[in-house]
Amino acid sequence: MLLSALDIFNMKKVLSLLFCIISPFLFAQQLKEKYATSLTNKLAYFEALPVWEELATDYLSHQKGKIEYIRNAANTAFKCEQYLKAFYWDSILVAKQWASVQDYEQLFDLANINQKQYQLSNIVDMALKQFPKEPQLILWKNKLPLLSIMDTTKSDFEVKLLRPNSNAEEFAAVPYKKGILFVTTQFKHGIYNPNYSRTNQNFTEIAYIENLKEVEKQLRYKNKWKEIDFISEHDGPVAFSKDFKKVFVTRNQAQTATNDDLKLSKLELVIFNKKAGKWEQDLSFTFNKPDYSIGHAAIDTNKNLIFASDMPGGFGGADLYQCNWLGDHWSAPVNLGSSINTAKDELFPYVSAKGYLYFASNGWPGLGGLDIFRSDRLEDEPEHLGLPINSNGDDFALNINEETGKGYLSSNRNQQKDQLYELNRIVLGVDLEVKLQACSGRNLPGIPLVLKDKTNSTDKKVQTNSNGIYQAALQKGHQYVLVYEGNANSFADSIVFQAKTPGHFQKTIKIRNKEQVNCLWVQTESGELIKGAMVNFYHAKFFIKRVLTDSTGKIIFSNKEKLDSVYGNLINYDDAHLSLIKPSKTTCLDTLFYKLVFKQKQAEEFINLKNIYYSLDKSFLRPESKIELDKLVKYLKEHPDLKVELSSHTDSRESAAYNIALSKRRSNSCVKYIIKQGVSAKQIIAKGYGESQLVNRCADGVKDCTEEEHQQNRRTELRLLGE
Repeated sequence: MLLSALDIFNMKKVLSLLFCIISPFLFAQQLKEKYATSLTNKLAYFEALPVWEELATDYLSHQKGKIEYIRNAANTAFKCEQYLKAFYWDSILVAKQWASVQDYEQLFDLANINQKQYQLSNIVDMALKQFPKEPQLILWKNKLPLLSIMDTTKSDFEVKLLRPNSNAEEFAAVPYKKGILFVTTQFKHGIYNPNYSRTNQNFTEIAYIENLKEVEKQLRYKNKWKEIDFISEHDGPVAFSKDFKKVFVTRNQAQTATNDDLKLSKLELVIFNKKAGKWEQDLSFTFNKPDYSIGHAAIDTNKNLIFASDMPGGFGGADLYQCNWLGDHWSAPVNLGSSINTAKDELFPYVSAKGYLYFASNGWPGLGGLDIFRSDRLEDEPEHLGLPINSNGDDFALNINEETGKGYLSSNRNQQKDQLYELNRIVLGVDLEVKLQACSGRNLPGIPLVLKDKTNSTDKKVQTNSNGIYQAALQKGHQYVLVYEGNANSFADSIVFQAKTPGHFQKTIKIRNKEQVNCLWVQTESGELIKGAMVNFYHAKFFIKRVLTDSTGKIIFSNKEKLDSVYGNLINYDDAHLSLIKPSKTTCLDTLFYKLVFKQKQAEEFINLKNIYYSLDKSFLRPESKIELDKLVKYLKEHPDLKVELSSHTDSRESAAYNIALSKRRSNSCVKYIIKQGVSAKQIIAKGYGESQLVNRCADGVKDCTEEEHQQNRRTELRLLGE
């Protein structure tokens, strides 16, 4: 872990700050507590631990003192990496039902670190029984099945020690030029203050190995990275912009904050720009403060700065923040939120060329200590990278080239000593790129998906990025299902993918609308659109509704009513029928078009209304008129659900009032005849319009109309009626 972050992130072991001879009077309980508290405040955990343990033992044996002695013994043991002792004291708190939520969370971590994962399930159940609504405990409960997979499933990577013969603590390697830079305690910092008193080791500095063929050789003074003038205390780690024209250095601040009598030098982030081959300090980053730490920089693919900090307002511990470059200054830091940060520590961010954010965390459930996670910053939770990248120790500071599968990570998995590890993907990975598209072909951003690993029986909520694409690095040999779950307006869909061979694969999921717009054209065989046709809609042979076509001859409808068939009626035309397409995810159309075509009846069935005659100025039917009305009677009896209007019209001769009365009498005589033949009176009504609906120019006052023109206005008409 980063030695310069000891006071801030409480992540690494600390040796004693000073050696004190314990006077006999200090063995009184009150003085012991005061002494242990003083050592703890000075971060002298190794010195404080035996005193807290003695106080805790006395409390358990004689009930003298405070329960807090046991908690202090557990926490102090944890901080100086006496993990078995920490597990012992935390277990007592749980057994006595004195444990807090934080005690339980520490015990979860200790169970992993001490390889006691078999106890986790019982401990989590005990925690939830005491704190049933605590979100972090619920998260651990939900993650238990995944933890068992983490502990047994290996990824397609192998790790090996990069410098097995080094006697220094080393971490945070980054590629630079043809070699690597990394943090080390190998070198001595001057004459007057050669050692870091809290660890009895040298202060951290940056080493550079130019030739990777010599990476296992012992470091010498020539291996110090001298391109930047560093301070006299801790320096590192470092991170570069993608073009290597900026370097971001984590180091101790010159200003100090005070914790009791102990002066603490927090971390700061310092930027240097390369100009004319030399590094010059950049003062644009103005957020370093003596009251909190900022460090561990990374630059994402959009040139935004991501870093770790314990500044006020976070979720707890150290969180990851982002600043955007606005052309001449950095924007105020913004917390990356609960999809990344927890109540514990998130550290060592790194953003790959593909845009994935890698970071170390001890807040998300893992194998123990710090584990490395990956996120595309769209998902609800980050992805645990599994074995062997992670272990029961602290694993952090990953740097990887996703194309080659090569990189570096740091870990104290070997006797709690920070060491560099080389990372190699055993085989080239399987990279799946899925476009989520509308039927129009437009990519859809921000759409939730579920990635199911059928091999591991795990699900992960993901979503498409701003370009409507979801990218996933998959494990070779695993079977996956990517699911779009659909909604009220669109069908669910999925793709199945077997990661058999390495490579980059592209797939597309098209979202099909459940509610397509339907357009029905009602027309004759010649293509003429029909006004006044009766169109009946059905679902599963049940009548749903009927519509009378207007002058456009078109009907627009949705399929919310699950309509599946159409029957049409039109006087003097055969009934028409049409089956509708059932909406499905195989139909990628926004609008469905249909044609309901009517075929005209043959002469013997055609009702010729021109053949309905009346004697001059009379309203009773002539015998030849009844032939046509009998055809109408037959049609209405065959269609008892239809209703028609029979209307009579006159020419403009005689007065308007007289013509209205005459036309009514004539239409009534027709209707009476039809009803007398057994047609229900509900099916037909009579209307007389007189001269009010002339079809030509022959209105009152027009003198030159022919008898033929007047005959055109003297007519009988039929039309279907709606509801």
